[in-house]
Amino acid sequence: MTEPRGLPDESHHAPVTGPASPPVKGRAASVATRADEKPPMILISDELFASCDEVIILHGNQRYRLRRTRNNKLILYK
Repeated sequence: MTEPRGLPDESHHAPVTGPASPPVKGRAASVATRADEKPPMILISDELFASCDEVIILHGNQRYRLRRTRNNKLILYK
């Protein structure tokens, strides 16, 4: 499997340290973290979905379905 473009080896497993793009004027940054919070983990969708188009996410007692559409969009269902 090839590494995603623009990321050095294994960097997609490293936490994000700032927003992916500069904030738009008048809007907050898309990934804001406080000093006491861990930065979000990056998951590569191709690795997450592997050979299927749907994954089940267990959150507490709830099941969520994350589906990849034919147009390569992601939809989260409860």
